[in-house]
Amino acid sequence: MIGKRPVLDGRYELGEPLGTGGMAVVRRARDLRLGREVAVKLLHPEVAMDPEAMAAFRAEAMSAARLNHPGVVAVHDVGEAVVDGAPRPYLVMEMIEGQPLSHLLVDGTPLTVERALEIGVDVTSALAHAHERGLVHRDVTPHNLMVLRDGSVKVTDFGIARAMPTLVVDDAEEEWTEELAEAGSGFGSVAYLSPEQARRGFVDARSDLYSVGCLLMTVLTGYPPFRGSPRDVVRHHLRTLPPTPSSRRPGLEPAIDGIVARALQKDPWQRPQSAAEMRRDLLQVLGDIDAPAAWAAGAHGLATAVAPHEPQRMSEIVDLATQPVDLVTGAVPDSEDETDGAAGSPGPGDGRGEGAAVGPAAGAAGAAAGA
Repeated sequence: MIGKRPVLDGRYELGEPLGTGGMAVVRRARDLRLGREVAVKLLHPEVAMDPEAMAAFRAEAMSAARLNHPGVVAVHDVGEAVVDGAPRPYLVMEMIEGQPLSHLLVDGTPLTVERALEIGVDVTSALAHAHERGLVHRDVTPHNLMVLRDGSVKVTDFGIARAMPTLVVDDAEEEWTEELAEAGSGFGSVAYLSPEQARRGFVDARSDLYSVGCLLMTVLTGYPPFRGSPRDVVRHHLRTLPPTPSSRRPGLEPAIDGIVARALQKDPWQRPQSAAEMRRDLLQVLGDIDAPAAWAAGAHGLATAVAPHEPQRMSEIVDLATQPVDLVTGAVPDSEDETDGAAGSPGPGDGRGEGAAVGPAAGAAGAAAGA
């Protein structure tokens, strides 16, 4: 006889695990109050015992719950419950059907140029929405990007990113920490780490854009800018001029090289100063290659939304002005309604839904566990 399923906090009936990462386990669950399927991310006991990590997790989780964008995995609830005699914080997220982008890049085969640019537009659209609300992701990697069946991309782990171990390397003394080594092997984040994160410097929205530059290099060429041991990769992020995408994949448009090179500048002031700015640059190049996808991105926020049969010219694309978080003061817009085109009404391809179920590729949820 099958035992009775445990119920978390008297509300969430827990099902089978969907994935496990360095910080949490994600389990299929049913919200007994609303009668819908959800995914519950339950932090590991050792993480829950770290007061600093817990304080950061709670603050970021509450911020993540405010995000409402077709390119962000929705957080429905945040709480803490006693599990096996110990307090365990948890997140309740929407169930989605898809797989991590990392599953599509395992053999080093790049994506088509159009698809790579679409992903870049989708990710920067979601980041623009988050940055406007003062939330920096800090771990934009293929593991934390979910590709849905309709091709749209959702960013995961906004609620846990800040709680991850701080990655540190002393640029002067070449000090190497165990935390960095662990992160390199466990979280898979070192390849997408910004120089200021490695130095434990001030991190803002532009750090996420450096990671997007690394991501673009990966989807365009099959590999991130720098490869090697975690220690060597971090040193490269700090000191080495990255290759251009066209040096690995001849024939790419110079404009693509320019976008990636600017995002990968060591100095944050030399990068795009907002995700919306980077998104506009990507949209311009995408429009030259695939006008319908660019039109859909400008109108609905996601490049993978369904486009009309008669695309408009790039000059007619809807791209409302944004008001990014102040990079010096950290100030955010006063109104929650101030959003860019990325936060507009979801297009037909947004893939959102309260009861959307995770399909066979539910290992994707493992990425959301902080892997």
